[in-house]
Amino acid sequence: MATDYCTPLDITQIEQNFADLNPAMTQAEAIVESNRCLYCYDAPCMHACPTHIDVPAFIKKIASGNLHGSARV
Repeated sequence: MATDYCTPLDITQIEQNFADLNPAMTQAEAIVESNRCLYCYDAPCMHACPTHIDVPAFIKKIASGNLHGSARV
């Protein structure tokens, strides 16, 4: 099997290639996405979260438009 090699980028291309692949959501997009939460009784997101935050409370604050409150959770 042949190995595919890419042509190295020029230094000017490297310097200009820092675009965000996943730009941040707008507040409206965040509210729409947070409304998808089911608020499970035994929320698997709580166990999977590496920072051990209260994910349902975090999402509930986003859904209500309280972005600063969600940051404090």
